[in-house]
Order: sequence, then C-alpha cells, then structure tokens
Amino acid sequence: MTAAGVGDRPAVVADGPVVADVSPAARAAGLRPGMRVQGARRLLPGLAVVPRDEIDPLAALEPLYEALLGVSPRVEPAVDRMAAFCELDARQTVDGVVAVLQAAGLARYGDRLVLGIGQGRLVARMAARVAARSRAAAARGRGGAGRGGTGRSAAGPETAGRRSGRGADAETDAGRSLAVVSCRVPPGQEAAFLAPMPVAALQEEVAPAARRQLQRLGLMTLGDVAAAPRQVVARAVGDLAPLLQAWCRGDDRRPLVPGFPPPGVTAVLAAPPELADDLRAGWWSAQLPRLAQEVAARLAAAGRAGRLAVLQGERARASRHLPAAVAGADVLTRAALDLYRRLLRDEPAPARLALTVTALEPAVRQLSLADPVQEDRPVLLDELARRYPGRIFWGRERPVSRRERQLAYWDPWRGAPGGAGP
Repeated sequence: MTAAGVGDRPAVVADGPVVADVSPAARAAGLRPGMRVQGARRLLPGLAVVPRDEIDPLAALEPLYEALLGVSPRVEPAVDRMAAFCELDARQTVDGVVAVLQAAGLARYGDRLVLGIGQGRLVARMAARVAARSRAAAARGRGGAGRGGTGRSAAGPETAGRRSGRGADAETDAGRSLAVVSCRVPPGQEAAFLAPMPVAALQEEVAPAARRQLQRLGLMTLGDVAAAPRQVVARAVGDLAPLLQAWCRGDDRRPLVPGFPPPGVTAVLAAPPELADDLRAGWWSAQLPRLAQEVAARLAAAGRAGRLAVLQGERARASRHLPAAVAGADVLTRAALDLYRRLLRDEPAPARLALTVTALEPAVRQLSLADPVQEDRPVLLDELARRYPGRIFWGRERPVSRRERQLAYWDPWRGAPGGAGP
C-alpha cells in the first residue's frame, strides 16, 4: 500500500471506521487490517490515515503491472481484485517468475505477493486462492508468512513460500522484504484440483443468486457441478450450463484480454528546430493548450473519458492520475501544464512532447429530451428475457415503439412466438 505524500510514514487505508490495509511500516508497528482506526491512532499518534475512496486502484497497481510486463507481454488487469492475469510461456518456472518480480523492486510497495499458476482463468484464480490461504495458515502456525519451504497438497498443486529483500535488494529497499507465496497446478491435474473447491468461489463466472441456486440443488463443490446432469445445472445458470461444467473440469479456454499498458488517446507536437533551447519553455507553455484541445476533440469523437494523463518527452515522462474521468479541454490543459512543470526538472528543453490520456471509460453524457428512450426499452427487455428465461413477465401489453404498433396493425401475428419479431 502506498499513497502520495505518505512516504515512509506508517500509514493505513481506512474503509469507514475500520482499517482495510496497512503499510509495511504500520505492520511492523503492530497494526493489522480489521482493527478500528481510532485504536490504530492511539497506538501510533503520527499515523497517516488515507480513506479508501481517495486511492486510485490503477495508480496503486501500476508498479505491479509494469513488473508483470517483464514476465509476459500480455497482462490483463483485474483492478477490482487488486490482481492481474498473465499469459506465461510453458518453459517459465515459478522461480523464474518470482525472480523477475523481486528484481522489479516490488518490496517498496508492499510486503505480500500471491501467485497462482495454472491452465485457464479459473484454475489460476483458485491456485492464487490456495496460495493465499496457505500463507495465512503458515502465519497462524509459525507466526510468520511464507518463510521458505515447499509443500504439495493431496490434489497435486505445488505450493511454495519465499521471502526476498536480502543482500543488495535489502539495502535498496531500506530493509523491507517481500513475502512471495505461490501455488502451481501441473498440467493434467486441473480437474482434481478444482473438484473440492466450493461453489461460492465462482464469483467471476456466475451471479450470487445462481450460486445460491446451485447450492440449493445440492451442488456444493465444483466437482459436483462438473459431474451433475446438464439439465440440473441449467436450472440455476440457464444456457451457461455447458460452459460452466467445462470450466469446472479444468477446460477453460476463455481468452486473456490484454489491458496494460491501457489504450489511450495521444496527440504529438514538435517544437520548431530553429527555436533555441532557452526559448522553448515559453513556447511550450503557449502550445500545450493546443495539444490538450486536440486530445479533447479525439476523446469527444470516441465518446470516451480518461483518468490518467501522461506527458512524454524525449528523455523524461510525467504522469498524473485525475480524480475523475475527464474529457474537457480546460481540465486537460491544466493537467498538461502541471505535468510540463514537473517534466522540466528532468528535461529542461524538450524538442517533442506527446500528451496521452488513458485509463479510458465511457464518457458521462447529459440525457436530452430528444433521446430515443422509448426505442431502446424493447431491446433492453428482450435482452433481459434472453438472459433470465422464465423470470421476465409482461403486464397487460409488451412495450413497443410506435413503428412496431403500426406494423402489428397490418400483421396481427407479428411478435408472437415463432412469428416475425420486432
């Protein structure tokens, strides 16, 4: 856990009145997640408390994702779970992956790293779950966390714990160490590994109501789901039943979607070559609004907004995480000028600058009275009926557009089951 302005001070992340995460310095002082913020302040009067809402998860995870690029060129961020999926080469070993991550200096940002390695998204996620729980069990049993040693469970996954931060790494990290725990599922043992996992672990695959329905049907583990008749599983998840049963058997072919570095909108501008270095600072201050306006126009054309602004020079780079997704030229101009002042420390006279807005999401748009809301409602209801068969019922009349009512006047069977639909 890191936060701007906190530095090496003991710090905690607060989720309301409860401590959600602690920095290495706070952990060394005896603070733990789950305790009350008021009690933590009494133990450490100089404690820095950072509310969870003020932390940009992408900014917090960016060092991890950059380190993972040294392991695999394909990284899919999972920001909501503070994790990522990577596509590894078959020749890569657990020790090789751990060595790359330790060399990236991740000990500066935290003291815990959990790795789950296996074929497919579900197996990898469950392997990380096993590794995290084995670390917690080791901490309860020995008072430590993942200090050396390897083990093997009955299903065959290889679990291991390592701790870095010794020798040269310990000096650069100011004595901090990184505890790494991992679990690797060998090829061919995916089904046996997944079989005892509880159905409640299918958080990414099925909705909470579907998981409860599976349990009511007597399917308590992933092995039960894989072995049950398809008609029984379909009572809970509908058309997803064959895919879910394949995933529970370890046959998970869902593709990885690379998302780091995240896609962005970029505008580039070069200074005139005849302009002297001592005159470029004033020239760039006048031209950066033009660069921001070009980026804003491209964002508006794409209907997107971004939360990360990056100003890239020839030798230096400055970035700033914005408090909210923005696409306006005024906000981007202020951010670009602030980034340029920071960039001048490392590159006083850049000949070329590129302004990029990334971490994109759909832009928030004010609704208008002229928006065709009535035209979109039947499409939405049809989609709901398709996703939840037998659970969507119409009232007196199915909502349709004026055009459909006119067509139904000439074709009374339009929209009936088996007939022409809207």
